[in-house]
Amino acid sequence: MDTIRWTSLALVLISVTPAMAWQADFARQPLAKRPKLEVRYTDGARIAFEILAEAYHLVGSLRAPQRLYNVESGDEWLHLSVTGADGRVYSMHHAKDDSRINLYRRGPYFCEVHWLDVQVATKGGRCAPLKGDLALYCYSDKLLASITWHATEDFAAENVAAHGMVGDAAAPGCFDAEGTVRFTPKPFAAGSKQTFAFPLFGETPPLAASAFENLDAVAGMRYDVVRGCYTIGSLSTGGFQGHFYDHPNRYERAAFRVANDGTPRTIYICHENTGGDRGSVEGGVLLDVEGHPLPIVVQISKNFAGEKEEEFYNPDDTPFSETYFPLVLAPHEERALESL
Repeated sequence: MDTIRWTSLALVLISVTPAMAWQADFARQPLAKRPKLEVRYTDGARIAFEILAEAYHLVGSLRAPQRLYNVESGDEWLHLSVTGADGRVYSMHHAKDDSRINLYRRGPYFCEVHWLDVQVATKGGRCAPLKGDLALYCYSDKLLASITWHATEDFAAENVAAHGMVGDAAAPGCFDAEGTVRFTPKPFAAGSKQTFAFPLFGETPPLAASAFENLDAVAGMRYDVVRGCYTIGSLSTGGFQGHFYDHPNRYERAAFRVANDGTPRTIYICHENTGGDRGSVEGGVLLDVEGHPLPIVVQISKNFAGEKEEEFYNPDDTPFSETYFPLVLAPHEERALESL
């Protein structure tokens, strides 16, 4: 029973209006000027990992006390807890066993880090019968998260909670005055899982759906509130053989127009394959309105099915083909783009 609750590189081509509209985007393309984003272990011991972003630098401790904290200030940005139906509090701080990470997506614009084998325990060392998959959705200027608790036994919980920051640095409306966001789960049955998502840093209200016009798409543009990106879909048919030998010039196309509101913003677009031959994307291209390619790096993310790297957390080994790119929008600016 699955429950979800809300609340590397390639050249790309896009379509837009005047060439000057792209100057802010072009200015970010040289490596020295591109907003920073990287995720890695801190050293070969693999007892901690770090997220190095333009707007933050965090370290995640994979041994007790397990937590995510700011390198410069030492302030804790995130740890998790679960309160049982009997009032007993289990915390990530007291976890006995080491945890680990797996990067499902990694590139210059978006990294999706899965912090796996997360446990919560009482101060006395009693563990809740839960295994956690804490996903961190990282951008250079913001960070979102979700926790999926997998039950290994039947377990009743009063709440599951994320403890983070208080004040302007935290996403508005997420954490309370104590720096906590709480969710009320259904009773956990052995073998079930429940997911809870929350913004952690830098998230702002997204553009309204009416800001987008779908010009060519199998799945129209929509905002992914869990991952923090705008997603549009096309459909691929045929595998590597067909694309290479039979129809090498066939492209998956997704075209749209966006009209920004009065707030300057950077938005992140995910062009995904909605079905058919997933896992075989080789590159991406962005075109302007006249069909000319733009000198913008596009991130490629994909997964082949069948390798079963995470049999417990992702038994289906879900395949996907995605490209990612940012758009830097001035107040009331309009763009028209085509992504291949």
